[in-house]
Amino acid sequence: MFLPIRRAFGVWIALGLLGIAPLSAIAVSPADKFPKSCVWRVTNAKAPFYLVGSIHALSKSDYPLPSAYEIALKDSKRFVFEFDPNRGAEFERKFEAAAKYPPGTDIRSKIDPELLAWLRKNILTIKVEPRR
Repeated sequence: MFLPIRRAFGVWIALGLLGIAPLSAIAVSPADKFPKSCVWRVTNAKAPFYLVGSIHALSKSDYPLPSAYEIALKDSKRFVFEFDPNRGAEFERKFEAAAKYPPGTDIRSKIDPELLAWLRKNILTIKVEPRR
């Protein structure tokens, strides 16, 4: 007499657990949303900023970079680069090569439109002919 009630109760528990199982995928901490990377967002400063360390830590197999790098890039208004002054010529060559987008891609699709407008307005002051 109690067996059908127990079985029905067990079925309801199983269905309930199956129903809430997908919710566990939603409750992911922000750190788990992005793959491991060398990007840190410093928020306990007057103006939050990013620290990005990659030159010494990444190899060719790490490219393309995780989305955290692009988020930091799009969220930034200024860049500061660190390099070894004893290897300036090597840095210059690598920096120049890395500063080029792949064919079919250009800066217009990668930066904020306001920054692009500012660049177009101010780039002439350093006598560089912009490509439109």
